[in-house]
Amino acid sequence: MEENVKGSPFLHRVVQEGEMPRVYLLSASEKAKASAKGEKPREPPAVKLKVPSGGGFFGHHIGKIMLPAGPPVASGPPTLEGKLSSAMETVRDKLSRIQEAYETRHDGRRDFLEQEKEKHRQFLMERNKAQEILFTDIVRCHQKFDTGLTPDDLWRLHDTLVMAASHEHHCYSGDAIHNFVECKLLNFIRQKSIGLTWQKLSAALDRLGLPFPFSPSLEEPDKPERNDMIRQGAKKVKGDELVAMSTLILAELILGNVPGWVYSYPEKGSYLWLTTVYQGVAAGMAADLYVNALSLWEKHAETIMADLSGIYTVKIDELNRKGQAASNLGEVLSVSKRIEQIAGEDIPEAIWERLSVKL
Repeated sequence: MEENVKGSPFLHRVVQEGEMPRVYLLSASEKAKASAKGEKPREPPAVKLKVPSGGGFFGHHIGKIMLPAGPPVASGPPTLEGKLSSAMETVRDKLSRIQEAYETRHDGRRDFLEQEKEKHRQFLMERNKAQEILFTDIVRCHQKFDTGLTPDDLWRLHDTLVMAASHEHHCYSGDAIHNFVECKLLNFIRQKSIGLTWQKLSAALDRLGLPFPFSPSLEEPDKPERNDMIRQGAKKVKGDELVAMSTLILAELILGNVPGWVYSYPEKGSYLWLTTVYQGVAAGMAADLYVNALSLWEKHAETIMADLSGIYTVKIDELNRKGQAASNLGEVLSVSKRIEQIAGEDIPEAIWERLSVKL
C-alpha cells in the first residue's frame, strides 16, 4: 500500500510480512526526479517496527509524529517531520552527486583499461610479426650456410627440445644416482653440440666473407685492428650466451622467439637483429646434432657403459672405502665431491668422446 499524505513530503508504503509490518519511506521530490528520468525510485532499507500489544506503531503516537492530521504550519519551530525531510533530502542529494561522480570516474577507468588492453594487443601483434620476419631470415641463413635444415625440420627440432626440457626437469627432481648422471649427460651433450655448431657457423661466416656484427658505438673506423678484436670478442660472448641457455630457451630461439623481448624486437638489419639470426641458426644446428647424439647414445649405451665400467669400477670402489673410513666432515665432503665429479663430469665427457667419433 502506497500513500501520499497531503502536506507531507513523504510517500510511505506498508508491507505486512506475517505479523511484522515493514515501512518504506520515500520523499515525494525524489520520486518526481526518478519519474522524470524514467527510472524506478530507489527505496531505502525497510525499517522493521515492532507492534506492541496495545496497538499502532510507536504506541498511539505514530499519527502525530509521522502523519499529522492538519496542514503543515507555515511558521514556528520546525517539526520533527520537517527536520527528517530536510536531513534526508540533504543526504540523498549528496549520495546522488557522489554516485554520479563515481560512475563517471568508473566509466573513465573502464575506458582507460580497454585502451591499455588494446595497446597490449597491438604490441603483441607487432611483436609476433617481427618474430615471423626474424624466423624468415633464420631460414634464409640456413639456406645460405647450406645446413640442410628446412622450416619443417626446425619446427620438429623445436618440439623435440621442448620435450627434452620437460624430461630434464623430471630427471633433476629424482633422487636416484642414475637420474643425476642422466641429467648431467643431457646437459653436457647439449653444451658440446652448441659449442661445435658455433664453430661451424663462425667458419661459414669467414668462408662467405661476412663479418660478425657488433655495436656501432664501439667501432672506430681508423682502427681496424681494434675493431677486429672487438668483433672477435663479441662473437665469443654470443657463443657463450648460447651455451649457457636452457634447453627451453634454445628451443624457442630456433624459431626466432626470444621470450625476453616481450613487446618489441630490435630493428631489422641492426647488429642485434643479425646476431640473433646467427644464434637462431646455430640453435637449430645444435639441436640437430644434439638429437643425433642422443639417438647414437640410445643405440650404443650398453656397449659404452660396459667399456666405462671397467675404467671407473676400481676408482669408485676405492672412494667407497675412503668414505667408510672417513672420520671427520672434511674427509666425507672430499669423497662426496669426487663421486659427484665422476658422475657429473668424467662419465658424461667419456660418453661424449665415444659418441662424437660416431657422429
